[in-house]
Amino acid sequence: MQEAGLLRISAQIPHTPQSGRVKVGVGLCLTGEDHDAVAAAVQMPEVEFAAESLGRFDLIATLNSSDPAEIAGRLEQLRSLPEVHHMETWMHVRTHKEDYSQPMRQETTA
Repeated sequence: MQEAGLLRISAQIPHTPQSGRVKVGVGLCLTGEDHDAVAAAVQMPEVEFAAESLGRFDLIATLNSSDPAEIAGRLEQLRSLPEVHHMETWMHVRTHKEDYSQPMRQETTA
């Protein structure tokens, strides 16, 4: 079933102050064609969530790592992308709800 793509096994590590993980949120305001910036963000292994949005930010993401310096480096990479004209970050102090019970729908191209 795994080989057919019907089953995926992964660990869900809860984010608590004792978990030794650092979670940082980032909001990006993008200019022009944003496809390259979105692609760069989702390819980063520390990015566990990324969504294009309407409102204050064009892209919202969550980075997760046990190494704060690793996250800082990734944030600098995002900031240096030519499509990024404004970036805000915040630290996740305590997660109150994380629900991965619903499967992610894969995008299809027509």
